[in-house]
Amino acid sequence: MVVISIPLSFFRTKKTKYTVLILLLSSLNWTVLAENSDSAENTDSTESTVSLSTHYYSMKPGLTITKPILAYENNLSLDTKISAKLTVDRVATDYEGFDAVSSASQYQGSLESGVDTRQEYVASVSQTLGDWALDVGYLASVEQDYVSNSPSISISKDFNRRNTSLSLGYAHNFDRVNGLYMDDEETKNVDNISTSITQVLSPVSLFQLAYTLQHNRGFLSTGNRQIVLENDVTYSEYLPSTRVRQAVGFRLAYWLKSKTALHFSYRRYQDDWELSSNTFAVKAYQTINSQWQIRGEIRLYDQSKTSFFKNNYDGTEQYLTSASSLNAFSSRLYGIKVSYKPLIFPRSRFEMKYERYSQSTGLFGDIVMMNMEFVY
Repeated sequence: MVVISIPLSFFRTKKTKYTVLILLLSSLNWTVLAENSDSAENTDSTESTVSLSTHYYSMKPGLTITKPILAYENNLSLDTKISAKLTVDRVATDYEGFDAVSSASQYQGSLESGVDTRQEYVASVSQTLGDWALDVGYLASVEQDYVSNSPSISISKDFNRRNTSLSLGYAHNFDRVNGLYMDDEETKNVDNISTSITQVLSPVSLFQLAYTLQHNRGFLSTGNRQIVLENDVTYSEYLPSTRVRQAVGFRLAYWLKSKTALHFSYRRYQDDWELSSNTFAVKAYQTINSQWQIRGEIRLYDQSKTSFFKNNYDGTEQYLTSASSLNAFSSRLYGIKVSYKPLIFPRSRFEMKYERYSQSTGLFGDIVMMNMEFVY
């Protein structure tokens, strides 16, 4: 798998401050710790997989996100695999005008619908050479006010009779920003480095430790936020031109004789804007029979605010922001997913997922996912 770490601003839209927070929810599944709870199956060396899924977010107040995803994977041989994915985010909000303001009034502007769309294209090639694996990929994302291109490469090697695996990945984002309150287009560059070690502890347990480092430089705002000062003067958001972000985390998976798999994970994040966060997650997979599997999930998240975030500004500050993603908050997520493999298509899969999300800021809502995966 190609390891790509994407900055949060990559997904921002100018319609509402809540868009960042909802899509932050998706990023809490750390890329390096991508899960795969299913047992390995003997498959044909040239099989292909097509999957179509739709995610629907209904959040209060005033935000819905529809995200269809079409993915294709082809095992050209035992050692070579190609994959491609198309994602479309359609974000609809009830608010126009300021994303957020630092005065007492949370919204300013008229109440009317706004819609923004982001399209993301991903392609990758994976090659296995003995105990080595090489992955090369490319990601392109286009939305109304943000364009990003990101080539990536990762290598991994198995040791100790394939009981130990080390991986190292690198990706670079070439981004262009052209927000609502900007006179000219600006650029941003992001270096992403990730490494992980996976260790089989016993026939029924596995441990994974991972670290990511990200260096952002350039225009780090979205260009879509303004701040109303205490004297009612309006300024555009102004952020530092560099940001170094780090995260370290682990995942422990354990299989029980009752056909139950338990996954425990923890992630610690910190950056040089003095923002830090903790993510705890527990997932339980229960296999009912050869056709049915159920997964339950609990995820807890909390973060501090950046050193320069304030609820009110007087205009003498060096940096100005109204981004809720840079303020302190906590969130909770509870979910359940059901997977079904029909007898007539034993290697295909149908899935449904429901999640309930709530945030200390008052944001809350429901997330529904439906997925169809066909192997041929």
